[in-house]
Amino acid sequence: MRSWRRTRATAPVETTDGRVLRGERTRRRLVESLLDLINDGVRAPTASQIAQRAGVSVRSVFQHFSDLEALYEDLAGEQRERVAPLLASLQRPQHLSDRIDALVAHRSELFETIAPVRHAIGGRSADSPALRGRLEELSAALRAQLGELFADELGGSGAEQPGTTLDALDVACSFEAWDRLRVQQHLSPADAATVMRRMVTALLPA
Repeated sequence: MRSWRRTRATAPVETTDGRVLRGERTRRRLVESLLDLINDGVRAPTASQIAQRAGVSVRSVFQHFSDLEALYEDLAGEQRERVAPLLASLQRPQHLSDRIDALVAHRSELFETIAPVRHAIGGRSADSPALRGRLEELSAALRAQLGELFADELGGSGAEQPGTTLDALDVACSFEAWDRLRVQQHLSPADAATVMRRMVTALLPA
């Protein structure tokens, strides 16, 4: 009798916990499906496409996300998790030329990886605090990365104000510059990398 009562008392908690876990898994699956669709070239996935990819009903999309901001907030988090290992993979060789090569290879891979999502969100970041915050976070991380990688070369000299070279490097090695080379100027990844390497080399003292 005691065992039955104990089971009966804990059953609602277990049921609730199980429902919550299933809901979290479904929500995560929906976000992953949205991100996968975007990376597959679908610029603006519909609720039906997302649900089909996740293997759930269309109703689940609206049950788990009350509005677009909630969906994009989770999307930004999922993208952060996927990109984090790549961000941390930059090597820091001793010689300047090797560090430049490592940076260009790293930025090429990173920007090619995130380009589908950046293109898909387009101007939505202007109206989405979650997306805008993620883009600002990534920009700050990439700028800090440059400061660490070229700390010896960024002291500033002559009439140049401290930080000016870093500002220039930050622009030359930005996603926006890369995207212009790839989209507007129709360069291949290899050719875009060559241009980036030339800009970085010109900005840093030999």
